[in-house]
Amino acid sequence: MKDFLAFDVCPREWPTPRLIDVTLRDGGFRNNFRWSIDDMITIATAATAAGVHCVELGYVGGVPELHGVDDAGPTASLTPQDVAQVRERVGEKLLCAMVHPSAAITMQPFEELRRAGLNMIRFVYHENWEKHFVLLAEAAASAGLSTSANIALASRYDLTGIVERARRIESSVDLVYLADTCAAMLPTEVDTVTRALVKLHPVGFHAHDFLSMALANALSATSAGATWIDASISGIGRGAGNLRLELWLALQAASTGAGATLRPLLPAMRMIEGRIGPHTIPDLGSIVSGALNLTPPQEDQLRSFAKAEKWSIDDAAAALLDNQSLAASVPGVFKSIAEQRM
Repeated sequence: MKDFLAFDVCPREWPTPRLIDVTLRDGGFRNNFRWSIDDMITIATAATAAGVHCVELGYVGGVPELHGVDDAGPTASLTPQDVAQVRERVGEKLLCAMVHPSAAITMQPFEELRRAGLNMIRFVYHENWEKHFVLLAEAAASAGLSTSANIALASRYDLTGIVERARRIESSVDLVYLADTCAAMLPTEVDTVTRALVKLHPVGFHAHDFLSMALANALSATSAGATWIDASISGIGRGAGNLRLELWLALQAASTGAGATLRPLLPAMRMIEGRIGPHTIPDLGSIVSGALNLTPPQEDQLRSFAKAEKWSIDDAAAALLDNQSLAASVPGVFKSIAEQRM
């Protein structure tokens, strides 16, 4: 009979993909990208000491208008000087940044960023800006930077559609990422898409946690062959956030007994909570947005509707789910709900 008081950790196999910490970039949606250089150094130092392979410092070239970030701070438009100051403190660990082609409408200083210490540029991909995407990706590669294409809105493509898009851009980048922008994917779906894409290219996965599926989806992606995974300290990010870095690292350390540690994260976790509050537990707005495969602008519409109607976000989300068949568009559903209240 097992001793109930004995220490008896369950050993298991655990994947060891390359981890990218996205606290500064995706977590920037929680504080309008107002991270100071000291904040950047604190987070980058903590993440790399805990076992992260690469730290994403923010955006290069700005945040797209569709995200509705007013008066964005410095990590929305990183400079070579920003990168150099972080590089001086974090040593040889990899540093990357995100470029959104709809915001970075001019060519960016890729050569200067590489000389300052940046290693990789990640480009958001959507066919609406494919031509500009290719020009930017080729310029970054010519400057000596590694490149990644993050296929946005992955849950809104069928398998054929997402494979077709990956084929169109695979020659422009070193890595293809599935980005679960709408936080709507389930593990079986992640498995199917990842297995198809790894036949073409190295694959990464960016999970959101609106449906509390970030960990399960990340595990599904790695078991299907993904070799890169995104996570953030305390799970901070847009809406209900991302895969929690400390959750992944805790399971990795408990499963394998090596390769990860949580203690270096503690100063960063305390700093983040002191600045912007604790991790956001998914509310009904996040849960319903994920369940209905809503884009970030559609989730914003839901929250704006709740505010305008003086409803709680929980009431508005429940009404949206109950009335989803009333119209083809989210505003149309809101109009129908408002009319019912009259």
